[in-house]
Amino acid sequence: MTDRADAPPPRLSEPATPLNADDRDPADLRPGEWLSAHVYHAGNRIPLLVECVDPLFARLRAEGLADGCYFLRHWLEGPHIRLRIRPADGALPRVLEEVEAAVHAFLRRRPSVYDPENDLSDAQYRQRFLLEFSEEQWQERYGPDLVRMPRRPNNSLAYVAYEPELERYGGPAGVELAEWQADRSSALVLELLKAARTHIKSVRLGIAGQVMAALALGLLEDVPRTAAFLEWRVAAWEHLFRDRHAEYEAAYRRMAPSLGTRVEDLYEGVVRGRTERLAGFVRQWAEHGAELREPVDAAAARGELRFRRPGGGNGPRGEGEWRAVSPEEARPALLASFTHMACNRLGVTVGSEDYLGYVLSRAFRDRFSSSGGQQEIP
Repeated sequence: MTDRADAPPPRLSEPATPLNADDRDPADLRPGEWLSAHVYHAGNRIPLLVECVDPLFARLRAEGLADGCYFLRHWLEGPHIRLRIRPADGALPRVLEEVEAAVHAFLRRRPSVYDPENDLSDAQYRQRFLLEFSEEQWQERYGPDLVRMPRRPNNSLAYVAYEPELERYGGPAGVELAEWQADRSSALVLELLKAARTHIKSVRLGIAGQVMAALALGLLEDVPRTAAFLEWRVAAWEHLFRDRHAEYEAAYRRMAPSLGTRVEDLYEGVVRGRTERLAGFVRQWAEHGAELREPVDAAAARGELRFRRPGGGNGPRGEGEWRAVSPEEARPALLASFTHMACNRLGVTVGSEDYLGYVLSRAFRDRFSSSGGQQEIP
Protein backbone atom coordinates (compact mmCIF):
# COMPACT_ATOMS: atom_id res chain seq x y z
CA MET A 1 0.00 0.00 0.00
CA THR A 2 2.94 2.34 0.68
CA ASP A 3 6.28 2.89 -1.01
CA ARG A 4 9.48 1.28 0.22
CA ALA A 5 12.16 3.51 1.72
CA ASP A 6 14.46 2.97 -1.29
CA ALA A 7 11.75 3.63 -3.90
CA PRO A 8 11.15 7.01 -5.55
CA PRO A 9 8.97 9.28 -3.41
CA PRO A 10 5.23 9.04 -3.93
CA ARG A 11 3.38 11.63 -5.98
CA LEU A 12 4.68 14.64 -4.11
CA SER A 13 5.31 17.05 -6.96
CA GLU A 14 3.84 20.50 -7.49
CA PRO A 15 1.23 21.61 -6.76
CA ALA A 16 1.91 20.60 -3.17
CA THR A 17 -1.57 21.54 -1.93
CA PRO A 18 -4.58 20.26 -3.90
CA LEU A 19 -7.53 22.64 -4.15
CA ASN A 20 -10.13 19.97 -3.39
CA ALA A 21 -12.74 22.17 -5.06
CA ASP A 22 -14.01 20.17 -8.07
CA ASP A 23 -17.55 18.81 -7.93
CA ARG A 24 -17.85 15.02 -7.80
CA ASP A 25 -20.93 12.85 -8.04
CA PRO A 26 -20.92 10.84 -4.78
CA ALA A 27 -22.28 7.87 -6.73
CA ASP A 28 -18.78 7.58 -8.25
CA LEU A 29 -17.20 7.01 -4.84
CA ARG A 30 -15.24 3.76 -4.71
CA PRO A 31 -15.09 1.47 -1.64
CA GLY A 32 -12.68 2.82 0.95
CA GLU A 33 -12.72 6.38 -0.42
CA TRP A 34 -13.73 9.39 1.64
CA LEU A 35 -16.91 11.27 0.88
CA SER A 36 -16.23 15.02 0.91
CA ALA A 37 -19.23 17.29 1.49
CA HIS A 38 -18.83 21.07 1.73
CA VAL A 39 -21.44 23.04 3.66
CA TYR A 40 -21.30 26.72 2.65
CA HIS A 41 -22.45 28.79 5.62
CA ALA A 42 -21.03 32.25 6.28
CA GLY A 43 -20.60 33.82 9.70
CA ASN A 44 -20.45 31.96 13.00
CA ARG A 45 -20.26 28.25 12.18
CA ILE A 46 -20.24 26.95 15.76
CA PRO A 47 -24.01 26.24 15.69
CA LEU A 48 -23.56 24.31 12.43
CA LEU A 49 -20.85 22.20 14.05
CA VAL A 50 -22.59 21.67 17.39
CA GLU A 51 -26.20 21.24 16.24
CA CYS A 52 -25.66 19.51 12.89
CA VAL A 53 -22.20 18.01 12.38
CA ASP A 54 -21.69 16.58 15.87
CA PRO A 55 -24.99 14.62 16.03
CA LEU A 56 -24.55 13.57 12.39
CA PHE A 57 -21.11 12.10 13.07
CA ALA A 58 -22.33 10.46 16.27
CA ARG A 59 -25.23 8.83 14.43
CA LEU A 60 -23.03 7.57 11.57
CA ARG A 61 -20.61 6.02 14.05
CA ALA A 62 -23.28 4.53 16.34
CA GLU A 63 -25.12 2.88 13.44
CA GLY A 64 -21.91 1.51 11.90
CA LEU A 65 -22.39 3.56 8.74
CA ALA A 66 -18.94 5.22 8.76
CA ASP A 67 -15.41 4.05 9.49
CA GLY A 68 -14.22 7.62 10.04
CA CYS A 69 -15.56 11.19 10.22
CA TYR A 70 -13.81 14.52 10.48
CA PHE A 71 -14.26 18.17 9.58
CA LEU A 72 -12.23 21.27 8.84
CA ARG A 73 -12.95 24.91 8.16
CA HIS A 74 -12.10 26.48 4.80
CA TRP A 75 -12.57 29.69 2.85
CA LEU A 76 -11.99 28.68 -0.79
CA GLU A 77 -14.87 29.96 -2.97
CA GLY A 78 -16.75 31.01 0.14
CA PRO A 79 -16.60 30.20 3.88
CA HIS A 80 -17.59 26.60 4.55
CA ILE A 81 -17.15 23.46 6.61
CA ARG A 82 -15.64 20.44 4.87
CA LEU A 83 -17.08 17.14 6.07
CA ARG A 84 -15.03 14.03 5.33
CA ILE A 85 -16.76 10.70 5.90
CA ARG A 86 -15.50 7.22 4.99
CA PRO A 87 -18.63 5.10 4.47
CA ALA A 88 -18.61 1.54 5.74
CA ASP A 89 -18.95 -1.17 3.09
CA GLY A 90 -22.30 -0.85 1.35
CA ALA A 91 -23.35 2.12 3.48
CA LEU A 92 -22.91 4.98 0.98
CA PRO A 93 -26.64 5.40 0.15
CA ARG A 94 -27.56 5.62 3.84
CA VAL A 95 -24.67 8.00 4.54
CA LEU A 96 -25.85 10.33 1.77
CA GLU A 97 -29.39 10.23 3.14
CA GLU A 98 -28.16 11.11 6.63
CA VAL A 99 -25.87 13.92 5.42
CA GLU A 100 -28.50 15.55 3.25
CA ALA A 101 -31.26 15.25 5.85
CA ALA A 102 -29.08 16.71 8.62
CA VAL A 103 -27.55 19.54 6.57
CA HIS A 104 -30.73 20.67 4.83
CA ALA A 105 -32.71 20.55 8.09
CA PHE A 106 -30.11 22.76 9.77
CA LEU A 107 -29.96 25.23 6.86
CA ARG A 108 -33.75 25.56 6.90
CA ARG A 109 -33.78 26.06 10.66
CA ARG A 110 -30.74 28.32 10.99
CA PRO A 111 -29.80 29.79 7.62
CA SER A 112 -26.81 32.10 7.50
CA VAL A 113 -27.93 35.72 7.22
CA TYR A 114 -24.35 36.97 7.08
CA ASP A 115 -23.27 38.35 3.71
CA PRO A 116 -20.05 36.53 2.76
CA GLU A 117 -19.15 39.49 0.55
CA ASN A 118 -18.32 41.33 3.80
CA ASP A 119 -15.74 38.70 4.76
CA LEU A 120 -12.79 39.47 2.48
CA SER A 121 -12.24 41.74 -0.49
CA ASP A 122 -11.46 40.26 -3.90
CA ALA A 123 -7.82 41.28 -3.45
CA GLN A 124 -7.66 39.63 -0.01
CA TYR A 125 -9.17 36.41 -1.35
CA ARG A 126 -6.58 36.33 -4.12
CA GLN A 127 -3.76 37.06 -1.67
CA ARG A 128 -4.96 34.25 0.60
CA PHE A 129 -5.17 31.90 -2.37
CA LEU A 130 -1.57 32.63 -3.38
CA LEU A 131 -0.33 32.07 0.18
CA GLU A 132 -1.71 28.53 0.22
CA PHE A 133 -1.74 27.57 -3.45
CA SER A 134 0.03 28.83 -6.59
CA GLU A 135 -0.42 31.29 -9.43
CA GLU A 136 -0.53 28.33 -11.82
CA GLN A 137 -3.43 26.83 -9.90
CA TRP A 138 -5.29 30.14 -9.99
CA GLN A 139 -4.88 30.47 -13.74
CA GLU A 140 -5.79 26.83 -14.37
CA ARG A 141 -9.04 27.15 -12.40
CA TYR A 142 -10.07 30.77 -12.97
CA GLY A 143 -8.07 31.95 -15.99
CA PRO A 144 -5.38 34.64 -16.24
CA ASP A 145 -7.78 37.58 -16.43
CA LEU A 146 -10.14 36.80 -13.56
CA VAL A 147 -9.52 38.91 -10.44
CA ARG A 148 -12.58 37.90 -8.42
CA MET A 149 -12.71 34.37 -7.05
CA PRO A 150 -16.16 32.89 -7.78
CA ARG A 151 -18.22 32.18 -4.65
CA ARG A 152 -20.41 29.17 -4.04
CA PRO A 153 -23.97 29.97 -2.93
CA ASN A 154 -24.32 30.61 0.78
CA ASN A 155 -26.46 28.03 2.65
CA SER A 156 -25.69 25.26 0.19
CA LEU A 157 -24.27 21.73 0.13
CA ALA A 158 -21.82 20.44 -2.48
CA TYR A 159 -20.09 17.10 -2.96
CA VAL A 160 -16.47 17.69 -3.91
CA ALA A 161 -13.56 15.50 -4.94
CA TYR A 162 -11.01 14.81 -2.19
CA GLU A 163 -7.32 14.51 -3.06
CA PRO A 164 -5.10 13.82 -0.02
CA GLU A 165 -2.16 16.13 0.73
CA LEU A 166 0.59 13.58 0.17
CA GLU A 167 3.46 16.05 0.42
CA ARG A 168 2.23 17.60 3.63
CA TYR A 169 1.96 14.25 5.42
CA GLY A 170 4.96 12.47 3.96
CA GLY A 171 3.21 10.06 1.59
CA PRO A 172 0.35 7.52 1.72
CA ALA A 173 1.22 6.13 5.16
CA GLY A 174 1.31 9.64 6.62
CA VAL A 175 -2.03 10.50 5.01
CA GLU A 176 -3.62 7.36 6.46
CA LEU A 177 -2.31 8.25 9.90
CA ALA A 178 -3.42 11.88 9.51
CA GLU A 179 -6.96 10.84 8.54
CA TRP A 180 -7.18 8.68 11.65
CA GLN A 181 -5.84 11.57 13.72
CA ALA A 182 -8.32 13.99 12.13
CA ASP A 183 -11.20 11.76 13.25
CA ARG A 184 -9.98 11.87 16.84
CA SER A 185 -9.13 15.59 16.71
CA SER A 186 -12.58 16.43 15.34
CA ALA A 187 -14.32 14.51 18.12
CA LEU A 188 -12.26 16.28 20.79
CA VAL A 189 -12.85 19.72 19.26
CA LEU A 190 -16.60 19.14 18.97
CA GLU A 191 -16.68 18.36 22.70
CA LEU A 192 -14.90 21.66 23.38
CA LEU A 193 -17.25 23.61 21.12
CA LYS A 194 -20.22 22.20 23.04
CA ALA A 195 -18.77 22.81 26.50
CA ALA A 196 -16.83 26.09 26.26
CA ARG A 197 -17.62 29.62 25.12
CA THR A 198 -15.29 29.42 22.14
CA HIS A 199 -17.18 32.19 20.33
CA ILE A 200 -15.29 34.55 22.69
CA LYS A 201 -11.83 35.11 21.23
CA SER A 202 -9.93 35.18 24.52
CA VAL A 203 -11.53 31.87 25.57
CA ARG A 204 -10.85 30.32 22.17
CA LEU A 205 -7.18 31.34 22.23
CA GLY A 206 -6.71 30.15 25.80
CA ILE A 207 -8.11 26.73 24.94
CA ALA A 208 -6.12 26.52 21.69
CA GLY A 209 -2.85 27.33 23.47
CA GLN A 210 -3.41 24.55 25.98
CA VAL A 211 -4.37 22.12 23.21
CA MET A 212 -1.22 22.95 21.23
CA ALA A 213 1.05 22.58 24.26
CA ALA A 214 -0.58 19.38 25.55
CA LEU A 215 -0.54 17.69 22.15
CA ALA A 216 3.10 18.66 21.60
CA LEU A 217 4.25 17.55 25.05
CA GLY A 218 2.29 14.31 24.70
CA LEU A 219 3.88 13.41 21.37
CA LEU A 220 7.38 14.86 21.88
CA GLU A 221 7.61 13.81 25.56
CA ASP A 222 9.79 16.62 26.89
CA VAL A 223 10.12 20.38 27.24
CA PRO A 224 13.23 20.99 25.08
CA ARG A 225 11.70 19.32 22.03
CA THR A 226 8.40 21.10 22.61
CA ALA A 227 10.04 24.53 22.88
CA ALA A 228 12.14 23.85 19.77
CA PHE A 229 9.06 22.69 17.87
CA LEU A 230 7.13 25.85 18.74
CA GLU A 231 10.08 28.04 17.72
CA TRP A 232 10.36 26.15 14.43
CA ARG A 233 6.69 26.83 13.73
CA VAL A 234 7.10 30.54 14.43
CA ALA A 235 10.19 30.66 12.20
CA ALA A 236 8.28 28.99 9.36
CA TRP A 237 5.76 31.84 9.37
CA GLU A 238 8.22 34.65 10.05
CA HIS A 239 7.93 36.02 6.51
CA LEU A 240 4.21 36.59 7.15
CA PHE A 241 4.16 37.80 10.73
CA ARG A 242 7.58 39.16 11.72
CA ASP A 243 6.11 42.67 11.96
CA ARG A 244 3.90 41.43 14.80
CA HIS A 245 6.68 39.99 16.93
CA ALA A 246 7.12 43.17 18.95
CA GLU A 247 3.42 43.02 19.83
CA TYR A 248 3.77 39.33 20.69
CA GLU A 249 6.69 40.10 23.00
CA ALA A 250 4.83 42.90 24.77
CA ALA A 251 1.82 40.64 25.27
CA TYR A 252 4.05 37.85 26.56
CA ARG A 253 5.69 40.13 29.15
CA ARG A 254 2.28 41.08 30.49
CA MET A 255 1.23 37.45 30.94
CA ALA A 256 4.60 35.83 31.71
CA PRO A 257 3.95 34.98 35.40
CA SER A 258 0.55 33.36 34.83
CA LEU A 259 1.59 31.67 31.59
CA GLY A 260 4.74 30.34 33.28
CA THR A 261 2.60 28.72 35.96
CA ARG A 262 0.38 27.21 33.28
CA VAL A 263 3.25 25.64 31.34
CA GLU A 264 4.70 24.27 34.58
CA ASP A 265 1.35 22.62 35.27
CA LEU A 266 1.43 21.19 31.74
CA TYR A 267 4.92 19.82 32.30
CA GLU A 268 4.00 18.27 35.64
CA GLY A 269 0.79 16.78 34.32
CA VAL A 270 1.89 15.56 30.89
CA VAL A 271 5.57 14.69 31.27
CA ARG A 272 5.68 13.71 34.94
CA GLY A 273 2.25 12.10 35.06
CA ARG A 274 0.70 14.31 37.74
CA THR A 275 -2.62 14.44 35.94
CA GLU A 276 -4.39 16.22 38.80
CA ARG A 277 -2.58 19.35 37.56
CA LEU A 278 -4.49 19.20 34.25
CA ALA A 279 -7.98 20.23 33.23
CA GLY A 280 -9.99 17.36 31.78
CA PHE A 281 -9.77 18.45 28.14
CA VAL A 282 -6.02 19.12 28.47
CA ARG A 283 -5.49 15.59 29.76
CA GLN A 284 -7.43 14.21 26.78
CA TRP A 285 -5.22 16.06 24.28
CA ALA A 286 -2.06 14.97 26.09
CA GLU A 287 -3.24 11.36 26.01
CA HIS A 288 -3.98 11.75 22.32
CA GLY A 289 -0.44 13.01 21.74
CA ALA A 290 0.92 9.99 23.60
CA GLU A 291 -1.18 7.54 21.56
CA LEU A 292 0.28 9.02 18.36
CA ARG A 293 3.87 8.10 19.26
CA GLU A 294 3.73 4.41 18.34
CA PRO A 295 2.07 4.72 14.91
CA VAL A 296 4.23 7.71 13.91
CA ASP A 297 7.44 6.00 15.04
CA ALA A 298 6.48 2.71 13.40
CA ALA A 299 5.70 4.32 10.03
CA ALA A 300 8.99 6.22 10.12
CA ALA A 301 10.95 3.11 11.12
CA ARG A 302 9.50 1.31 8.09
CA GLY A 303 10.72 4.14 5.85
CA GLU A 304 7.17 5.11 4.90
CA LEU A 305 7.35 8.81 5.79
CA ARG A 306 9.24 10.96 3.30
CA PHE A 307 9.90 14.68 3.61
CA ARG A 308 12.33 17.10 2.06
CA ARG A 309 15.87 16.98 3.39
CA PRO A 310 16.46 19.82 5.86
CA GLY A 311 18.33 22.60 4.12
CA GLY A 312 17.20 26.09 3.33
CA GLY A 313 13.89 25.55 5.13
CA ASN A 314 12.97 24.62 8.67
CA GLY A 315 12.83 20.98 9.72
CA PRO A 316 12.04 17.95 7.56
CA ARG A 317 9.80 19.97 5.24
CA GLY A 318 12.59 22.35 4.18
CA GLU A 319 13.91 22.64 0.64
CA GLY A 320 15.93 19.78 -0.81
CA GLU A 321 15.60 16.21 -1.97
CA TRP A 322 12.99 13.81 -0.69
CA ARG A 323 14.10 11.22 1.82
CA ALA A 324 12.71 8.90 4.45
CA VAL A 325 12.91 10.48 7.90
CA SER A 326 13.65 9.03 11.31
CA PRO A 327 11.04 8.80 14.08
CA GLU A 328 12.78 11.73 15.79
CA GLU A 329 12.20 13.86 12.68
CA ALA A 330 8.76 12.48 11.84
CA ARG A 331 7.16 13.46 15.13
CA PRO A 332 7.54 17.26 14.75
CA ALA A 333 6.97 17.10 10.98
CA LEU A 334 3.51 15.57 11.48
CA LEU A 335 2.81 17.42 14.72
CA ALA A 336 2.98 20.70 12.78
CA SER A 337 -0.10 19.68 10.80
CA PHE A 338 -1.84 18.09 13.77
CA THR A 339 -1.62 21.28 15.87
CA HIS A 340 -2.47 23.49 12.89
CA MET A 341 -5.62 21.52 12.10
CA ALA A 342 -6.69 21.48 15.75
CA CYS A 343 -6.49 25.29 15.67
CA ASN A 344 -8.38 25.34 12.39
CA ARG A 345 -11.20 23.26 13.85
CA LEU A 346 -11.40 25.54 16.87
CA GLY A 347 -11.69 28.57 14.60
CA VAL A 348 -8.23 30.01 15.35
CA THR A 349 -6.62 31.97 12.52
CA VAL A 350 -3.07 31.32 11.32
CA GLY A 351 -2.00 34.69 12.74
CA SER A 352 -3.37 33.77 16.17
CA GLU A 353 -1.75 30.34 15.96
CA ASP A 354 1.57 32.04 15.26
CA TYR A 355 1.04 34.29 18.29
CA LEU A 356 0.29 31.30 20.51
CA GLY A 357 3.41 29.51 19.29
CA TYR A 358 5.51 32.57 20.12
CA VAL A 359 4.24 33.13 23.67
CA LEU A 360 4.24 29.42 24.51
CA SER A 361 7.82 28.94 23.30
CA ARG A 362 8.91 31.96 25.33
CA ALA A 363 7.14 30.62 28.40
CA PHE A 364 8.76 27.19 28.12
CA ARG A 365 12.21 28.73 27.60
CA ASP A 366 11.89 31.17 30.48
CA ARG A 367 10.39 28.68 32.92
CA PHE A 368 12.81 25.82 32.34
CA SER A 369 16.07 27.19 30.88
CA SER A 370 18.05 28.45 33.84
CA SER A 371 16.09 27.67 36.95
CA GLY A 372 17.95 24.49 37.75
CA GLY A 373 14.46 23.04 37.49
CA GLN A 374 13.11 19.68 36.62
CA GLN A 375 13.85 19.73 32.89
CA GLU A 376 16.39 22.33 31.90
CA ILE A 377 16.53 23.57 28.31
CA PRO A 378 20.06 23.98 26.94
